[in-house]
Amino acid sequence: DRGGGSSGSGRDITKPWDRGLVIRLQCFIVSVILLVMCGVGLFAAIVVDTYWFYERWLDKQWGFALEEGQPFTAPVWMGEFGYLNHGPFWLMFMRYLSSRDVDFAYWAINGIKYSEGFNGADGVYRPLPGGARWVVELYGILGPDWQTVKKAWMVRDLQALMDSPSRWLPTDIGCVTDFL
Repeated sequence: DRGGGSSGSGRDITKPWDRGLVIRLQCFIVSVILLVMCGVGLFAAIVVDTYWFYERWLDKQWGFALEEGQPFTAPVWMGEFGYLNHGPFWLMFMRYLSSRDVDFAYWAINGIKYSEGFNGADGVYRPLPGGARWVVELYGILGPDWQTVKKAWMVRDLQALMDSPSRWLPTDIGCVTDFL
């Protein structure tokens, strides 16, 4: 039954969000894999150096699912993204999330993490010299004491994205020594 009503299984499929892609998948959750796509888009956007390109890249990859009233419209959750500085990627990504009012989970809040090793620039895993231990979490919002906010600019940006509709604007550029 494509026009609405019951599918014969007793399931009501008249809701506009319960058609097309969602009817088969039940939920369209965007997560860590999207970060890879965003990274590829970032690389291309840096080469092309425009938000216009980056926006179209993300729309093509997964942003299309946010378009209201389409058979493919689905809820999107941007899971676990992180970045080290208030640079071009962060600003373009915040602008995109804000313009589409995308919900998200930031990674990571913790100031330290337990590590046994790391992947080098060549992609090869290397154990930490001296063995596993607690190390500073570079992407963490908090400092190693779990109380100090080490990236106030990030907290301000993420808080602005939490409002619906988002109130994030790329006008408040923080700096490394900027504390709340």
